[in-house]
Amino acid sequence: MKKKNLKVEAGSFVFCLLCIQLFVFSVTVSLWQIGTADQDYTEFAIAGDYATYPGTFPSDVD
Repeated sequence: MKKKNLKVEAGSFVFCLLCIQLFVFSVTVSLWQIGTADQDYTEFAIAGDYATYPGTFPSDVD
């Protein structure tokens, strides 16, 4: 009988841990973001002017 109770208590403990993890992962906070989520890239450097990229970032282009 004690073993059955122990399994139930251990199962309840694991269930509680899973619930806590789900809660923690469901609450997200952005610490850092690149740009805005508006499907527009004009806020970034050289947006749409790809020919100037090698001149602006010479060590990044092979």
